[in-house]
Amino acid sequence: MRLVHGLVLLLAVPVLAAGHGVVSGCQDWSTVKDSKNVCCNRCKPGNRLVTACGTEPNALCTPCGNDTYISGSDQKICLRCTQCIGTLHVKEKCTASSDTVCECSQGFRCGDSKCSFCEKECKKGHQPTRNRTCELCPPGTYNDQIHHHCINWTRCSQPGQQIIVPGKAESDVICGPKKETNQTTLPHDNKPTMSPLSNTENNATWILISFGLLCIAIPVLTILYLELRRGKATHKPPGTKEPLNAGPNQRSLPEECSFCFPQQEHGGSSSQSSMASLVSEDKILPLEA
Repeated sequence: MRLVHGLVLLLAVPVLAAGHGVVSGCQDWSTVKDSKNVCCNRCKPGNRLVTACGTEPNALCTPCGNDTYISGSDQKICLRCTQCIGTLHVKEKCTASSDTVCECSQGFRCGDSKCSFCEKECKKGHQPTRNRTCELCPPGTYNDQIHHHCINWTRCSQPGQQIIVPGKAESDVICGPKKETNQTTLPHDNKPTMSPLSNTENNATWILISFGLLCIAIPVLTILYLELRRGKATHKPPGTKEPLNAGPNQRSLPEECSFCFPQQEHGGSSSQSSMASLVSEDKILPLEA
């Protein structure tokens, strides 16, 4: 008789739940020894356990109502479905056996594994803060990924290395070999090589050279000009008349003495006779009344 009753229960048509459209009842049960009752080991998905044991397996579990769900097969309480509000919107709807799956709007990202809240998505060069916003990476740090915390710049501390590209908020520094300082190299003859002058130094050198040549050229041209005039004065053209008062004993001074002191005229006796004649003339002049 018990065997017949069990077969009837197994062949019983399951009832569809009105809430989520799930099949109600117990999915796995076991019979109680020396009893008409059965005990449910696992309810069907979307059903909560009403009572552990009873005469009918389908009566041991019942589906969750609208806007509720249950994730475990042996739980007795259905949970309220999560509501996606604000920056959250529905990715997967709530069912009797699973909660609502939310996702964040564009420009935001989930703040935890369950996506129970959203926070602003930080771009490169920024990092998230505790108040769910973003801030610029502090000096000396960078972030080259989306929504990550800033990290310190690389220190070029290896021997022979230096920073060849400075760091930025969104990129790290780039290290490279140190550039050798400019040193005077000695060729094979052990003589220092002269570095070429710059354009400014070349211009200054040419100006000094030109000024020096000009200072030398002016006196030379002046001397040549004077010599040329002296030569013209010495070599007079034919037909030039001598001055009337030129006596036989008078001779013209050479041009070279133009810079010499004037010499006294020879013939002191003639000078004395001239002075005597002047005195005599003064004596002859009549006295005015």
